[in-house]
Amino acid sequence: MKRVPESSSSRLCGIPLSPGIIVGTAYHVEPFTPSFYRLRISRVEVDQELRRFEEAVAQSRRQLTSIKQRLEAQIGRERSYIADVQLLILEDKRFRTEIEERIVRQLCSPERAIREAAEEWLSSFRSLQDPFFQERGSELKDVEERLLANLTEVNGKNGHLPEALILVAPEVTLSVLADYQLERIKGLVVTKAGAASHVTIIARSYQIPMVSGIENLTDQVHTGDTILVDGCEGVVYRNPSRRETRRYQSCVEKKQQTAATEDADTGPFTTIDGRAIHLYLNTETESEVDSGLRQGAEGVGLFRSEFMFVKNTATNLRASD
Repeated sequence: MKRVPESSSSRLCGIPLSPGIIVGTAYHVEPFTPSFYRLRISRVEVDQELRRFEEAVAQSRRQLTSIKQRLEAQIGRERSYIADVQLLILEDKRFRTEIEERIVRQLCSPERAIREAAEEWLSSFRSLQDPFFQERGSELKDVEERLLANLTEVNGKNGHLPEALILVAPEVTLSVLADYQLERIKGLVVTKAGAASHVTIIARSYQIPMVSGIENLTDQVHTGDTILVDGCEGVVYRNPSRRETRRYQSCVEKKQQTAATEDADTGPFTTIDGRAIHLYLNTETESEVDSGLRQGAEGVGLFRSEFMFVKNTATNLRASD
């Protein structure tokens, strides 16, 4: 095997989102850019185009249901609500009505109607101050792209992929994770992602190292590059030297050796001068409560009920169909 020259190694600094260290092969995820040439339709085409839109919705529903089932198997039923968020957007009556009205009244093609309606909603999400709701804009964008892909019959399947697959992209969505299969993804390096994004939540749950916030990422890292992702410090090495690789492998081994000792320490916890430290959980699922209590937490300090709301709302909608 040809040795990579030391000078070709580069260090990129970003934001750590999911801990862990991995060396693998970079694979670029290209942004979805649907090509459609029809912006307007004739009056006689309205019924036909409405049927095309409904078929795209039905296909998207089947795909998201399949993704939800895969997530249940891979990261647990409690966290599969992540797919429910997109199902809720897809089934939202107001969103669907706005698209249909553009087709019927303005004689827009379904592709144009979806793009315009989604852009209006995205503008509303961007104007919100709450980071949680801003992150939901990426879910809407993913639904938009799924609908357009199904309308334009884009094949999202991938060919041969490296075993130690590290996805490199401006932004990674739930659909991308599903297309590339979670069990094959060993690392994520993105330009844009937040701590509250669903992709970050999945990465942490599935113990996939993840780094965000690297500008001009796709100009600096190319498909086929060997990269080292340090999700603890937020650092990515492109074509790391043997010395850098050995140093990180040594760090991983030391962390593994100390993990058992740290897990065994369940409290009580005190400061050096003997003052008691009370630990409480920031949680969203019952399984996290069990894990936290085993590690010394005394109770729940913050329960994020919005996730339970999304999950139960989606369940009730499906039951009413």
